[in-house]
Amino acid sequence: MENVENERPELSVIIPASDEAVKIPHMINLVKKLSPSIEVIVVCTGDAPITSLLAHGSGARVIHVGSHFTYDEGRAIGGYHARGDELLFLDERLSVPLQDLRKYVKAIKQGWDVVITSDSGPSSQEKSTPEKLAFQLLNHLTGNADMRTGSMYKIPYALNRKAFEQVGYESLAVPPLAQVKAIVHNLSVKWIQPSCPLVWNQAPVQTMIKNTSKILDDHMEAITLLTQGKGSRGGLLDGERYRNILQVPGSLHLRSVYLQEPNDWEGEGGANTKRNGHEPAKRNNKKRITSSQKIENRTRLSVIISVQQDEATIKRVLQQAKRLYPKEILVVVNGCHDRSLEFILNHSFYSMTTYVYPFPLGQDMWRAIGAQEATGDVWLFLCGDKVIRAEELQPFASACYRDVDVALRKTNKIPLSETSEISTLVLARRYLNSLFDRHELGVSSMNDLPFAIKQEAATTIGVHHLHIPPLAHAIALEQELRIANSYSIIDEIHVGKSRAGLKKRKQSLTSLGDYLEAFSYIKEKSLKKRT
Repeated sequence: MENVENERPELSVIIPASDEAVKIPHMINLVKKLSPSIEVIVVCTGDAPITSLLAHGSGARVIHVGSHFTYDEGRAIGGYHARGDELLFLDERLSVPLQDLRKYVKAIKQGWDVVITSDSGPSSQEKSTPEKLAFQLLNHLTGNADMRTGSMYKIPYALNRKAFEQVGYESLAVPPLAQVKAIVHNLSVKWIQPSCPLVWNQAPVQTMIKNTSKILDDHMEAITLLTQGKGSRGGLLDGERYRNILQVPGSLHLRSVYLQEPNDWEGEGGANTKRNGHEPAKRNNKKRITSSQKIENRTRLSVIISVQQDEATIKRVLQQAKRLYPKEILVVVNGCHDRSLEFILNHSFYSMTTYVYPFPLGQDMWRAIGAQEATGDVWLFLCGDKVIRAEELQPFASACYRDVDVALRKTNKIPLSETSEISTLVLARRYLNSLFDRHELGVSSMNDLPFAIKQEAATTIGVHHLHIPPLAHAIALEQELRIANSYSIIDEIHVGKSRAGLKKRKQSLTSLGDYLEAFSYIKEKSLKKRT
């Protein structure tokens, strides 16, 4: 039923369309059944006579735009002209059953401010895409993990008049930005799962569609708004890091330095290495460190090891590091209260230096401190609580000797069924790689140990940035360094300390803050490029 101009309709339905929207009459006639008090707004360019005639003939109000626009911009323009108390946003490419459309209108009438579309969640058989990862990450960051991949990028979505005015019509052109504004304004948001999978028809005008890169950029803008006023880390923990220590030369640090001279060289790590009180399992002889690799390691490789409460593993970690025959081993001990230091000092090696800090440095600070002291042109980072065979470590160094700048550990896919910080971190990892079109890296990250990096690459990144692994990773991607993640660890012993739940959660929150810091850096660089 059409409305005279001075009447305010209950419902406004907005449909952006191209000049090939031949199904627009059917869509208009369908949505008219939603309410007896309705206006249908079709937004099209001035050079779209076919759509304009079809829409007018079906009783719609047509808004002509002088230039080409994206579908999201068309919805924003239509929203600006809408007069209804309830606004429902559709798309010419999508046919939605009437019973599903009624769910959105009903939810708004029941008092919900914003109603968006989601899918069936983690159990869905739909293929994961960078866009869906971005949708899900944003929902995790806003505390709405239960919305899964729900997004205002998905059609349909609906708002009441109050929500529309608080979000602002301009924001609808950047759907994730509008979604975050709704959260910031404490608007109530409901998600609806369609009764059947929605099928999209191919867009007649490709310029009206945003590509993957633009969708990911839009989410970056939304994340920036989410952290506004809370600092680059979004107000999250910083892992009790002593960041200022990196601005002071190591010679002025409050630390003890032990340069260990060799006694009797123990060869390949000693013959009495045991695993959890047992003799080591027989190893696959196919993996060996060749004489030529040892020679190259001897002149080029620095091994940097972090140690805290690692008395159960540190001897075996050092034994495996020694079997690489590196140029040097640098051990950074901080906040240690067990016998780890005693075991370290009892080890002999032709070039091993131990830096002992009597206090905890904070999460991952040891990476930058060790790197500042390294003299090799390839650096291999290890953790003192994980025993990894030298044969498993060699490929990281060898990759950097060839044409790789950063050799990452290949991390297996992690299920996204939980809604904890861990799950959010997995999404953040994949989103960061997707931002730079490095989807093949998956969840691999400089967070994971071991990894190796060329000294030149670390200088490009900024050695001081290594204490924020996601930021270092983001800079490496932004600088187009050669990053590879084809190095899997298949024989790892982890018998170190068992972290308490609260400590583990703090570490996860710190890592999440690290990713927000990395996203902030990317956004800042993007703004500088535009200016």
